Amino acid sequence: MRILRNILLIASLSVTSLLAAIVIISLVYEDKIAHYAIEEINKYIRTPIEVRKISFTLLRKFPDATIRFRDIYIKSVPDFEQVQFSDINTDTLLYAKDISIQMNLIKLLKNQYIVKEVNINDGILNLFNDQNGSGNYKSWKTGKAVESPSFRIELQHVKVAEVYLQNYNLAKKINLRAKIDKLTLQGDLTAKEYQLNFSFDGDIINYISNGFDYLSDKKVLVKSNIHVIEKNFQILSSDLLIERLRFNIEGIAKWDKKIMMDMVISGNDLNIETLIKHLPLKKMATDLSRYRASGILNFEAHISGLYSNKEMPEVEADFSLNNGSIYNHRLGRNYEKIELTGQFTNGTEHHARTSEINIWDVNVESRNSRLGGALKIKDLVQPDINYQIKANLDLEDILPYFNTEKLEYYNGSLMIQMDIKGSQDSLFRIKKENLLNWQYSGVVIPENIQFKMVDNPLIFEEINGSLIFKNYLYLNDLSLII
Repeated sequence: MRILRNILLIASLSVTSLLAAIVIISLVYEDKIAHYAIEEINKYIRTPIEVRKISFTLLRKFPDATIRFRDIYIKSVPDFEQVQFSDINTDTLLYAKDISIQMNLIKLLKNQYIVKEVNINDGILNLFNDQNGSGNYKSWKTGKAVESPSFRIELQHVKVAEVYLQNYNLAKKINLRAKIDKLTLQGDLTAKEYQLNFSFDGDIINYISNGFDYLSDKKVLVKSNIHVIEKNFQILSSDLLIERLRFNIEGIAKWDKKIMMDMVISGNDLNIETLIKHLPLKKMATDLSRYRASGILNFEAHISGLYSNKEMPEVEADFSLNNGSIYNHRLGRNYEKIELTGQFTNGTEHHARTSEINIWDVNVESRNSRLGGALKIKDLVQPDINYQIKANLDLEDILPYFNTEKLEYYNGSLMIQMDIKGSQDSLFRIKKENLLNWQYSGVVIPENIQFKMVDNPLIFEEINGSLIFKNYLYLNDLSLII
């Protein structure tokens, strides 16, 4: 018992002494280290940081020392035309309620300040690019003039949490707003060659390019393993999850003044119902979400070229849908054997206005009706369209979509072969004016159509012939019995 008591006493004294030493060191070094850190950090950046409160502790991440900055503010650098952002306050590059940096304690006691880890919590990051591509964020000084023998950055971890990101790029006409719930960079981040583990957990509030809303209110998860050799990056493995849609990313990038990219993003057996629910246009996504959908969707995009403040890379994508079906709850109708193949390109100028979608080999079947054809859409903001339709439609399958209260009964079929060209209001919106201004070329052939109006003794039977569209409507051999 005496031995045990002595052991406990020694242990208690050791812990007490250690805690006392930690407190004493913290008190002795706090002002010196905190102000020295600010002084050294300001040597690395072009706009001096402003901090409300600085504290130093050994208790938070012992045996490492931690310097904690409260309410830190970094101004935008004056490299861009602020007047071009008339409705936006562009003064702030970064504001954070809490930023902490970790240093090696042993080195610190030898007056060597080596930063190992940076944590940024609860803040706002604003990135602005004017019409020439100049930005507010190139605040890091370069060159040997900023190096200090007693202060070095040897990062192993960077952690960001609860930070809102805003990016307004007038040169590329991009507006991005996102929330970073958790972002981590792990590796020997200042070495010439290292393995980088990257993870991101957050939300895309909206991503708008050239007036087209690509993403809104989407949960995004990314996990990547990247081999880095100086300014060259090779993606060894990367998983991208947008809502419940999973994609794989592979490829290479070289980061100099601009980023040269050569990457492939692919998704196999994607959930078509999830995709429909998260289409870019909210109204269309809401309308289609009332349908139950299934099918096998495959997607592969090749991204290549330069990415910079003013440039976007080329995007070429192939996609296909096989064995698809959509069930309409309201009408109790099922559309099945849905097949299509398509391509997307962002065009010569690599943005929404020069983008093009081509879809062919379309097939949809429902009961006794079949719809096929192809479509081409140029310009995602103010689309020019070319729809090619081939259809055999049973009236009993299609008229329930229209107001048929005045029809007592109807039957027969329509054969349609039509080429339609023109423009429409937006990608997912067609106005009456668009329909009236389209150019129609083709033929509609009614076969054995008959119908009777409510409260009308007349019966129309055996309607046959053809309606020919060539800018004007021609009736050819049209016959009917009343």
